[in-house]
Order: sequence, then structure tokens, then C-alpha cells
Amino acid sequence: MDEWWAGAIFISLEILVGEVWGVASAFLGCGAAVYLWFAGREAGVLLNKAAVFSPFLKAGPASFTVGMALVFQGVLYGSLAILVGYLLAELLWLLPVHPRGEDAVAD
Repeated sequence: MDEWWAGAIFISLEILVGEVWGVASAFLGCGAAVYLWFAGREAGVLLNKAAVFSPFLKAGPASFTVGMALVFQGVLYGSLAILVGYLLAELLWLLPVHPRGEDAVAD
């Protein structure tokens, strides 16, 4: 039985997770910067649970440069997440699939 579709679904899910994580990180970085500029507090206070998965949300004192650093870090983490998602998907695609059973063909 040919089960190539299971690998394709897993690879598609890997790409989807990378893209969602990347977009979320970019938006969290921009949102944290806006929150820092207007509220004068770090966004890690507001987003305690999300700050565990996005360490860049724990910023320093409220200033314009710290806000710009949050934007830059959010976009950087987002780009890195998309890159890692696509690289893992490509590595999974390159893994050799060995058939099982009596009808296995030698490579």
C-alpha cells in the first residue's frame, strides 16, 4: 500500500505551523512595541503565558529604542520560525521511505 499522502500531510502541517508561528511572532513583536510605547510597561506583564514561548516580549524600560528592538526581534523570530518550518519540511521530504512487507523492492 502506498502511503505517500501521510508524509505529505505531515510536511504540510510542518509548513503551516512554521508560518503561523512566524506571523504570530511578527504581530506579537509589533503589538508589544505599541503597548510599550503607549502604556509604558512591557508586554510580558500583559501576555504572561505567551511570554514563555516568545522570550523577546520581556523588554527593558519603556523607551522608543526598546520598542523598535521589539519590532525587530518579532520580525526576526518570525522569519526564523518560517525558515525553520520550511527547512524541517524539506528535510522530512528528503528522508528515505523504506517500504515494508513482502513486496519490498531493494534500492
